[in-house]
Amino acid sequence: MVTLEEIRQARERIRDSILVSPCGRSEAFSSQTGNTVFLKLENLQRTGSYKERGALNRILTLTPEEKKRGLIAASAGNHAQAVSYHATKHGLSAQICMPLATPLGCWLSVPRMLTPAATWRITLFVNWTCCTVHQVHVPFWLRGVNRTA
Repeated sequence: MVTLEEIRQARERIRDSILVSPCGRSEAFSSQTGNTVFLKLENLQRTGSYKERGALNRILTLTPEEKKRGLIAASAGNHAQAVSYHATKHGLSAQICMPLATPLGCWLSVPRMLTPAATWRITLFVNWTCCTVHQVHVPFWLRGVNRTA
């Protein structure tokens, strides 16, 4: 079980790298539900999701040996982006495993998070329980698709 102290330690570790996202009142949802509804705007994070918090926290707690081995993540979206972004930001290699059915927009969003010099690859596979993976060579030009400054 995660303790309150572990949560506080994680907050301190990631504090300088993660946006303190606003929590604003939603007029639309408040009026529809008859309650006061607030939305935490995690979509303002660099990778567009709260998943960035967990990925970065884990990366910051890796041992030197684990960092040398690199990262592997199985995700079809936000977690893949978060691992890709923070792995390359910290000079770590990353392998992202995505199911073949991943929408093209999600597939293209991962290279957008990577630096040109990053050591990375994307592996596509048939389903989450499949043992056999199909390696896909990601062309160099794809690494810059939709890249933001």
